[in-house]
Amino acid sequence: MVVMPPRLIAVVTLLGDAAVKTRCFERPRYVGDPINTISLLSAFEVEELVLLDISESHQVAKTKPIVLERILENAFMPISYGGGIRSAKDAKFYFDLGFDKVILRSALFDTDVVQEISHDYGTQAVSGCLDVIYDESTTSTMTVNGREIEVTDYDEIIEHISQLTIGELMVQDVARDGTREGMRMHPLLEKSIENLQIPVVAVGGAASVENAASFVKISRCHSVAASTMFLFHPSRNSVLVAYPSVDKWQQLVEESTKS
Repeated sequence: MVVMPPRLIAVVTLLGDAAVKTRCFERPRYVGDPINTISLLSAFEVEELVLLDISESHQVAKTKPIVLERILENAFMPISYGGGIRSAKDAKFYFDLGFDKVILRSALFDTDVVQEISHDYGTQAVSGCLDVIYDESTTSTMTVNGREIEVTDYDEIIEHISQLTIGELMVQDVARDGTREGMRMHPLLEKSIENLQIPVVAVGGAASVENAASFVKISRCHSVAASTMFLFHPSRNSVLVAYPSVDKWQQLVEESTKS
């Protein structure tokens, strides 16, 4: 099996026809026109992009197909879409638009749906997503994709994921979303990295590119996805779209693994 180098994935959240950024999955803040935002990220040669549409959870009409088409026209990198995909028919719609991958959250525990999509498009075109709420002060339970479980029951989730025909798994730390407080290990992320044979992408809390590179070493996750540090000025609370060169990212990862 060819082992790909760690990726630094940019995430843009969609709410209707706007690009927004949440904090702990709440209080969406307007970033800008998504077509313009993604055009700017393309100019920085982002190596991979994830679009997450949160419109349904905020009772807003989903991003219009024409907007998604314009985004794809301006996205010169592999691009994934997640948001309300519950069936193979839903997935086909986004693949037909031109997306390279779909991200399954709602359908992740429906084995038949996952298998049908991966059969039609290949496992490399299907990613899973676990949204995890874990309070370090109350260590006995966690919430995973809206369902509260005992922390010690993580093995059931990992066993289920291990049987799915997906290419990778994103694990989002809800408590760190949009905070820039630094990435952290939590039980489900740790056990996913240890036990799954597919790449695990950590999401949530990246304070900087250096923090993301260090976390790759500390956690042994395959890759990191982030949003806030690519969309907002590091010292001021204002929108600033930026992304490091791939060479710089790879250099930081190499330096962190040697130290």
